[in-house]
Amino acid sequence: MALRCNMPPERRKEAFDRFYGWYLSAEEEEEARECFDPILFYESLPSGRRQYWCTVTRQSWEGSRRQDGGKHRTEVICPVCNRPHELLAVNKFGWDMKSLERWTNAIFIHAEEDGALLIDAGSLKRSFSHNDLFGVIEWSPRRLYYMKPGELMAWKADWGEGWDRRRWQEESTVRKPFQPFFYDYDGSYLVIGAEQIEQSAFRYCRMREYFRLGYETDLYDVPRSQRYVVKYLASYAMYPTIEMAERLGFFSAIDDLILTGKKNARLLNWDGRTPAEFLRLSKADAKAFMRWEMDFADLTIWKSMAKELNVSNFCEYTYMCGGTTGFGYAKEGADKLGVNIKSVARYINRLGEDHRAENARTWLDYIKMAERLGYDLTEQTVILPKDLHARHDAAVKLTEYRQRQAEDEAYQNYYKKLCKKFAFTYGGLSVVVPEGSADIIREGKTLHHCVGGYAERHMSGKTVILFIRKERTPGRSFLTVELSADRKPALRQIHGYRNERYN
Repeated sequence: MALRCNMPPERRKEAFDRFYGWYLSAEEEEEARECFDPILFYESLPSGRRQYWCTVTRQSWEGSRRQDGGKHRTEVICPVCNRPHELLAVNKFGWDMKSLERWTNAIFIHAEEDGALLIDAGSLKRSFSHNDLFGVIEWSPRRLYYMKPGELMAWKADWGEGWDRRRWQEESTVRKPFQPFFYDYDGSYLVIGAEQIEQSAFRYCRMREYFRLGYETDLYDVPRSQRYVVKYLASYAMYPTIEMAERLGFFSAIDDLILTGKKNARLLNWDGRTPAEFLRLSKADAKAFMRWEMDFADLTIWKSMAKELNVSNFCEYTYMCGGTTGFGYAKEGADKLGVNIKSVARYINRLGEDHRAENARTWLDYIKMAERLGYDLTEQTVILPKDLHARHDAAVKLTEYRQRQAEDEAYQNYYKKLCKKFAFTYGGLSVVVPEGSADIIREGKTLHHCVGGYAERHMSGKTVILFIRKERTPGRSFLTVELSADRKPALRQIHGYRNERYN
């Protein structure tokens, strides 16, 4: 869902005339210079002195080489602005210094007296030459945005076929300033003047908090690459309820609205003016929802089962289960058993306040195993055991034992075929086929080698493991052989005690 430009046609020229458009103001150019890495140029003079040029202060001075003590392409502290700079020798570059050109995409944000925001988006270029070692800043505009609560407008730059053909075209929707380009560019841009938002009608939009929590960045700090600032502000212009959503912690719902245009209209009313209207709940339910500090995931789950639980009970049980994830485990188990979620939630809570969600997952895992093992799931002490973790571990061991038992039973016909093909005695040695996975594991432990890891492959017919025994001591491990499982088996390896090799 793209946000549509809705400014009345009669107001568009007046709004457009507020922009500089094709140029940067002197203040914007100063801010643009901060987007590039600072450089300290130098040129060697007689008697060990140097001439310096600082791209930050745009000052030049003559000084001793001892002032920086650095060499070409090293980092030094500028003695004028006290900031780290890359030290570059002028004579290392050609006259136009093409290798030092740098491009970056950026937006400039301006607050107007009437509360509107003006946003210029375009590309910045910094270049040097021997004639200008402070750097020339060039601006290539892309888009303009006018934003005010309830009102949006955007323009796109059209360069035509030459400098004299450049013009601006009105857009019908608010689009991203820059589109991603294949694999090496994600459409991000630098944000300049974010602090201007505080002086506009958008001062309560809480965008700074949203980016700090969601993207771990401070928009008011030095320019950093972002991707969604324009979309966030445009969305807030049409849906100021974003402020309420951010305070409620509905970050995933805000992401859906801004990144994909999904409004989740079945759950939320972005035109609502109160929490109850926004959450599509009664005032009492909205108060309970906020009191328990529930989030968007909680609301989504509750709406799917609103006929079973009221908001207060749902919030209480979710808290007892350690959050939405734990509640999901508890609810799945309760439905499987046909018992009340209330008793399960209280049971999970009694197991201890720490790791409640993990306890809920362990309980559900235990219930699934108990069902497969044929436990009596009508008995209260079985479905809600006091010693959950001990019961869970015992069920795991019994499950593994039965799985091995089933594997061994299925293996019997294959075992007979292997015995017929490989088992024989000759020259005082016997070839023995393992009777099951336990034999292979025990062989590895006895001879201290890795054959135990081949048990599953042997049982499934992917490889063939055989034991060589001395005829007079058939119960004592001696050598282990691996063959390929082909029609004409090939010898892969043969090992004795601690991987002793044999030809």
